[in-house]
Amino acid sequence: MIYEIKFEAKHFTEFDFNNTWIIAQDMEHIDHLHKKTNELIKLNEINFNKDLQINKLYNYINYTAIRKIFYFFKIKINGYRKIIHDYEILQTEKFLFFEINLISKYSFDDESKKTCIHDIFCIKIPIFFYPFKKILELAVRKHIKSQFLEDEFYRKRLKELNDRGIKKKYIFLTKLNG
Repeated sequence: MIYEIKFEAKHFTEFDFNNTWIIAQDMEHIDHLHKKTNELIKLNEINFNKDLQINKLYNYINYTAIRKIFYFFKIKINGYRKIIHDYEILQTEKFLFFEINLISKYSFDDESKKTCIHDIFCIKIPIFFYPFKKILELAVRKHIKSQFLEDEFYRKRLKELNDRGIKKKYIFLTKLNG
């Protein structure tokens, strides 16, 4: 029997909406920037976006990652990431008998005049893990908050480079493309 934990998290950034969206798609910074919560990410398959009129780097990616839970407990996950709509990413990660589904939506919030990153989680766990559901939710929230704060530094650096006319090259897109 499977139990589902559902929750949402919103973060707001003052940085540019388009740069925030590009960073959301960037898989290569995970290995370098998010060392506290990730040890390794290996891209297994990339389906490239060939329509340059659409604002996305790829259609989907299959990957394997080593995640760190509470900074020390390591788990190997198999993941899948798909851009399902404009400014919306579906990400599924599976390990053992757990499955995490995340929909990340990116929008500009007119009220706050900031870019909003809205994450919607659905975590499927075996019913015997039900007593630990709050601990699991806390671990995921802590992971997401940590990555958001680290991404703020990345957004700042990307803005500084863009202001100087320097555009980031996405090397991870060429690794599997040859």
